[in-house]
Amino acid sequence: MRKFLFGFFAIIISLNSFAQAWVWDEIAQEAEESEPITLFHILSCAIFCAIIWLGIQAYKYLNASKKAKYTKIRKTSTIVCLVLTILLPCSILTFFDLKKDTMESDAKHKLNNIINNAGSYIEVTNGGYASFNEIEPRDNQLPNNLITTDWMYKLFLKQGAIPYEGIFRCYNIDTFGYQVIFAEDAKLKGFSSEERPALFYGWIRPYRIRYYSNNNINPNRDLGNVYQDFIQSFIWNHNAQLIKYDIIDYFFHRSLNEYYEISHIPTGDEMWANHKLYYENDIVQERSYEYKTINYGNYDITYCISRPCKLGVCEKYSHGSIFGKKIFDEIHLVKRNEALAKYCSIWVVFLCGITAIFFFSNPTRNNSL
Repeated sequence: MRKFLFGFFAIIISLNSFAQAWVWDEIAQEAEESEPITLFHILSCAIFCAIIWLGIQAYKYLNASKKAKYTKIRKTSTIVCLVLTILLPCSILTFFDLKKDTMESDAKHKLNNIINNAGSYIEVTNGGYASFNEIEPRDNQLPNNLITTDWMYKLFLKQGAIPYEGIFRCYNIDTFGYQVIFAEDAKLKGFSSEERPALFYGWIRPYRIRYYSNNNINPNRDLGNVYQDFIQSFIWNHNAQLIKYDIIDYFFHRSLNEYYEISHIPTGDEMWANHKLYYENDIVQERSYEYKTINYGNYDITYCISRPCKLGVCEKYSHGSIFGKKIFDEIHLVKRNEALAKYCSIWVVFLCGITAIFFFSNPTRNNSL
């Protein structure tokens, strides 16, 4: 009986090793993509042959056993199979859950390195030229989407408008500005942490210009004189690292490891939630918040953060297939479910094989033939 049990456990160990090849699916996939015939294929074939050989030896041993020994072995084998039917799937679930936790911890560590590397990041390519739209001075603090056009205002301008609280003229500024990401700055202000690292993205842009004198008004000239100085001061004051290409391509969906990437997470305006809104919208990413208003003598400019967005550690999504049915879900769930499906298929075949061995080697059946 010891000889049989040794063979039986050898079969189970071989099967488990064979199934684990799918648990380590990344190794198999890389091997299959690199060469037509790989070490994985050779090893799989060897294990398959070993299982068949051990099955034949088990059949011979049982066929030569007495009924009492056969019954005892069958009961023991049934118990072992029932235990393994529960234990091995649980081990697969545990393996993928632990791997997910490890990958998540690694991804957070890598994102924290990116955060600690600079106070902020800024794309040095300007978003284009500015255009200007004049609004009434009384609306100088209103969000853009709440301003209504008064066609009589242009007539008042021709007759000499009376300043509103010292403001003679006011213009909205339409330009994309510069894309920025607040990294260590957000961490120092408490909006990011080692355990929950986050980057805060937005367009920093001049939004509104107000004139406190009715002489020599030229918003295009005045913005051109100060805008680059403002950007240079931002770079200096925020320890900004310059990005010479599209900052979205550099950060959004940037892979951190096999399971995780940098991607958008809910909200995104925590850094500016208490700042004045210059464009209201139910969707956070459509809003514009006041960043800073700077006085330049006879005029001031309000700079805003537009299209705010929060980036953090997010699990990737992946396509997969289970028994021919296509799935799309978080990558660890796809890999885990695929491994379980493949393992269950192997286990069912194995149980059928063991059942056949016990059926055909049954001493009672053989004696009746």
